[in-house]
Amino acid sequence: MKLDDFPKEIRAAILPRHTGRLIYRCLGCGREFGIEELLYVCPDCGQVLLIHDLNFKQLSRIPGTQWRRIFDYRKLLNIPALKGIYRYHEFIGPVIPLDAAVYLGEGHTPVVEANALLQEKVGLRFYFKNDGQNPSASFKDRGMASALSYINMMVRVFQKATMAIKLAKVPVVAAPFNMTLGGASEYCLHAAAINAYAETYMGMVEVGVGLLPAGGGTKEMCLRASELATRHDTDVTPFIFKYFKQIGMAKFSMGAAELFDMGYMRTGDSVSMDMDRLLSDAKQKVLALSVNFRPKRPMENIPAPGRSVAASIKSQLWNLQMGGFASEYD
Repeated sequence: MKLDDFPKEIRAAILPRHTGRLIYRCLGCGREFGIEELLYVCPDCGQVLLIHDLNFKQLSRIPGTQWRRIFDYRKLLNIPALKGIYRYHEFIGPVIPLDAAVYLGEGHTPVVEANALLQEKVGLRFYFKNDGQNPSASFKDRGMASALSYINMMVRVFQKATMAIKLAKVPVVAAPFNMTLGGASEYCLHAAAINAYAETYMGMVEVGVGLLPAGGGTKEMCLRASELATRHDTDVTPFIFKYFKQIGMAKFSMGAAELFDMGYMRTGDSVSMDMDRLLSDAKQKVLALSVNFRPKRPMENIPAPGRSVAASIKSQLWNLQMGGFASEYD
């Protein structure tokens, strides 16, 4: 059904437009916290946190009967994100863009009327919500769809930020120091250059805690492997293996000097021995790069190693597991 086919009085609201301002509010002490950081309980008193929309009153301008019509018509749209719980986007996740919504068929489970005996014992007519019809046969699928949609949105914001650094119209120089792990190292990999403090411990260590690097760091290492293979007119496999093993083993440098061998720093990058001069040295590098700097463009026609390399990586994973260096989960 096309948007022009919907009734005029609700047409403007068929596609969600409400922009929420969500906060955590403690059920115990009443303190409020931003949702930028994932919290489970109140940091102050340890009580349960509820999520509130500071713009919620805006929704009351539309009467309940009209909301019901909007939701009934909205399910006629051929938009997967609006097929699940985010059909009620304004009330569930108003900060999440539709292209970040995760939908696997959860929600809209049937309501089943209780049998006569149960209704007689309770003394009223009532119904069961059969959430066993959800994909994993649990009511928790709704919560997981919301949580994963929010995480998906955060990952996309992260990736846009790292790519903004890479494609910036001015040279961006990263100045890492001390513990520069996980996402911090991924920001550095997208910079035009790196000026690191001598005692910089950098690496994508997410696998060590059961996660995968999500900011584009693995992509950057693959691109560097491809560039090295092209430059030396050789097979890309050894470079891919080296970087894959570093990430898979959650390896990090024991100092800035090691970052060159690890592929995190390249020719033209530099090391500051004096922490007090780190930012000054990085600024000088920015000024030097800006003389003839040309912004990068999104890459195209990137050579892919292919199935043979993928098969070799799987074989390497099996060897790591057999050698006791990785678990089945890893």
